[in-house]
Amino acid sequence: MKLLLRLYPRWWRSRYGAEALDILQSRPVTPSLLWDVIVGALDAWLNQEMPPSGDRGRDERMVEGGFLVSGDRIRISGSSAVGAAATISTAFRRNAAVMAAALLLAIVPAVVAAALTSNAGLYSWSDFAGSAGLSQGSTDVHFAYGPVAPTSAHAVSGGIIAAAGLAAVASALGLMLALIVVSLASFVLFGLPAVLTLISAAMAWGIQVGFGGSAPLQGWLDAALGVALLALAINTGAALPMYWSRIHGSGRGLERRREAWASYWALYRGLVVPTCAVFGITVFLLIALIATS
Repeated sequence: MKLLLRLYPRWWRSRYGAEALDILQSRPVTPSLLWDVIVGALDAWLNQEMPPSGDRGRDERMVEGGFLVSGDRIRISGSSAVGAAATISTAFRRNAAVMAAALLLAIVPAVVAAALTSNAGLYSWSDFAGSAGLSQGSTDVHFAYGPVAPTSAHAVSGGIIAAAGLAAVASALGLMLALIVVSLASFVLFGLPAVLTLISAAMAWGIQVGFGGSAPLQGWLDAALGVALLALAINTGAALPMYWSRIHGSGRGLERRREAWASYWALYRGLVVPTCAVFGITVFLLIALIATS
């Protein structure tokens, strides 16, 4: 449990670490407990402000770093999960329209690109570049896969699992970081780079799907890229109110900006992070299948 608490920032550990460790060691280790600790660490890093130190004798309740703080005690229970779920639900209802619009910005270009690619009879990116006049394209005639010499499948080993797991974790964390970078970089330009990135990624994924199953495990590759596109669409939809809040000036505009940022981080933690985790799982399965096929 000490290793889990190392996920939290130093200021959090110095103030709540000892009490949190006592509570964690007194409880059975369950998946829900581990999830609360990990989500709480992410929340503590995203909210770096040191909370005010008030009267410890009062029975005030506040959420700090994913733990429910009551007076001078830290209680890890379903209450923190319920509070987080309520925050995510409120942010989702508030931003449902713009998130639906972001999903449409991903679905429509992807469907159109997939249909055009399939109707044009393109099977690879070299074919696509040739049809677009970017290269001479491939002159090879495409045949169905014929019989090949039998090969023995590789057994699943610890090395394969470790490599696939490392790649999955790195890809999931990399996607999370990339989405944050895109959101923060797009804030200056009212979200235009994020929207253009979403449309471009949707078109590229649609073209990839339009190639069809012309290569082994291409379906798994399409699935992994599709999950990444879904994470990008959710992230863009959650960030759109944050981008538009720059239009407002002082006064009530600053309050709207704070609400937009709070909603974005709530949706990022509640929807984008789990989608990135699914992306990591898909990458793990893809690499494992490639290594054992």
